[in-house]
Amino acid sequence: MKPTRIIFILIFLLCYSKSFSQQVFNEDVGVKIEGSTPQAPLHVRQGGALGQTLNHSQLIMRLQAESSNNFYQSIWIRRDETGGGDWKTTRLHNGISIDGSYLSPGVNTRTWWERDPKDNIQSWGNGAHTYMVLQGPSLTLGSESGAYGRFQVNQQDDAADKGIAVLNSTGQRAMRLWTDANNSYVYSGATGASDLILNGQGKVGIGTNSPSAHLDIKADIQNRDFLRFSSDRSWVMRLVGDGGSDSHLGLKALHGDKYFKIQDHLDNSVFTVRTGNGRVGIGVEQAAYKLDVNGTIHASEVLVDLNFPGPDYVFEQDYPLSSLSEIESYIKANKHLPEVPSAAQMKEDGVNVIEMQMLLLKKVEELTLLLIKESNENKELGKKLKQVEAELKDLKSKL
Repeated sequence: MKPTRIIFILIFLLCYSKSFSQQVFNEDVGVKIEGSTPQAPLHVRQGGALGQTLNHSQLIMRLQAESSNNFYQSIWIRRDETGGGDWKTTRLHNGISIDGSYLSPGVNTRTWWERDPKDNIQSWGNGAHTYMVLQGPSLTLGSESGAYGRFQVNQQDDAADKGIAVLNSTGQRAMRLWTDANNSYVYSGATGASDLILNGQGKVGIGTNSPSAHLDIKADIQNRDFLRFSSDRSWVMRLVGDGGSDSHLGLKALHGDKYFKIQDHLDNSVFTVRTGNGRVGIGVEQAAYKLDVNGTIHASEVLVDLNFPGPDYVFEQDYPLSSLSEIESYIKANKHLPEVPSAAQMKEDGVNVIEMQMLLLKKVEELTLLLIKESNENKELGKKLKQVEAELKDLKSKL
């Protein structure tokens, strides 16, 4: 036998005899390393006490594989809080090391998994970074802090590609959700403005990144409909016009004859519009006319288009003008002017303002003609009176 081989066997026996004192074999129970009385087929006991400083660790077990490098999977116990001395500040850390590097749990081990029995926490990460934490039913990505909900993502920075992305079946980015120091964004697509933004002032923007109101919706000439109330008879709020200075807001009924109503707290209709006939009601449930108002109308000016001619025909030569005596007789018999409805009739049927205005104008014109006729007759009587006075004066001078 070669001397080098003999020397190697002697060294091996010395090392084995030293380590055997720390191993116990029980054919009925198993093998225990460090201590006695194994409690499992393989029972490994960490030999030293864990220190009380943060990230102090003790190696429990290691598996080694070799390729071009030594590849280790190791299990440590690690102190997760300075000053702790018992299991409440201790975690079990499973990580990967390469050759003589990445050997410090909580600092630089690769693709690690760690468990905290006190706080019911499982965490996954790489080096000093925690990427995912499961604490009870709450899942957090990017941090150990899951205080804001059952699912929390902590971005490493404020870039759009550091938030949440949902991909479609072809692997393209279909939706993104992210936040920065001031705003939260929801966007579907790759570039352009966010579909939805919620800023730090409680303002929501749809189609705009700079909402100027609590709800700011941006519509354009290609997408005029910006708010839809869906039901079996839907409404759409839309941009009407050319998208420039001639643009205005429109409310469109998508199906048939419908009512748009503004109601008070008792569900009484304050304002109604019926799309089928274009009738508008104020203070009425169903408008019977184009504008139906239950109340007083105050206006500085009213302009009305006539659909029939004014009563200028009164001034025609062949107009049958009634005499004052005829009018007097009619009034005595009926208690109102000819052609003018009685008070009882107006109360029952209401008053057509245009027709009444034209009728009153007609009566004014008739009265004007009667006054002119009366004036002319008075002038003739005056002339005759002067003639009589002259004749009397002449007769007196001759007596």
